[in-house]
Amino acid sequence: IDILHKDFPKKLKLIENAPQVLFYKGNYNAIINENTLAIIGSREASKEGQKNAYEMAYLFAKENYSIVSGLAMGCDTYAHKGCLDANGMTVGVLSSGLDTMYPIQNRELAERIIENNGCLLSEYPIGFTSFKNNFIERDRIESGLSLGTIVIEANIKSGTMHTANFTLEQERVLACFNINKSGNKFLLENDKAISINGKEDMPKIKYQLEKVKDRFVNRKGDI
Repeated sequence: IDILHKDFPKKLKLIENAPQVLFYKGNYNAIINENTLAIIGSREASKEGQKNAYEMAYLFAKENYSIVSGLAMGCDTYAHKGCLDANGMTVGVLSSGLDTMYPIQNRELAERIIENNGCLLSEYPIGFTSFKNNFIERDRIESGLSLGTIVIEANIKSGTMHTANFTLEQERVLACFNINKSGNKFLLENDKAISINGKEDMPKIKYQLEKVKDRFVNRKGDI
């Protein structure tokens, strides 16, 4: 689907350097759902990080949010699984063509996403393999598809921080778990993100997501 198509994702169309073409496999409604939330974090997630990613995805999926993540190991994997276990729609944004699965360990998870009303998405054509910079390019799509991003846990130098920065540049909601990780501490100490501790903070996240939806989704007129 190309950027001129009437069903191109509205939130993504508004970002700087928006992809001109998207390739997808699965349920396209998962992408254009008005309520979308990216949940991301470290590939080497702690047990607590795995639990938090799973729980937040599960609970927001129960509230009819599509959960967007990058199909990486660690927090991404648990976010996708939490959404699937809640019978929600989840979107895996790839850094390669749809025929190339990275990491290979998540091939089964990718198939489960397709089989359960979710979607895989890429700006790269079939046959395109991942290069280092593609992961950063992918990060802007994760945040661009979403009303906001929840950072589970991250080191200061990580792909998660790229997505967090894109979220801020795109004027979306950024929330971050209040834990002792260098990336999390940086975001919170510099007042860049909403501080959260768990499911008890869902109402304040949803309140901010609704404000973004009013600006980007409910706006009148063509974009």
